[in-house]
Amino acid sequence: MKLEHVSNTLLKQVNKMELPKISKPALRALGSINVKTLEDVTKYSEAELLALHGFGPKAIRILKEVMEEQGLKFKEE
Repeated sequence: MKLEHVSNTLLKQVNKMELPKISKPALRALGSINVKTLEDVTKYSEAELLALHGFGPKAIRILKEVMEEQGLKFKEE
């Protein structure tokens, strides 16, 4: 039982790190500001991300859904 708990905890930590599947232009836009994980995304507001070339409302929607599952939020504007 203890090993299962550790395994679940590690899985949650890995999931917090991985970016979800979004378009290549959106991934390039995030890469241009050195965003590599979901936790990195929390340093930016939705408006800041939408201002990036190649980053649109669909990418925001996908990120928001995944971030909410992980208990993460965009930076407050």
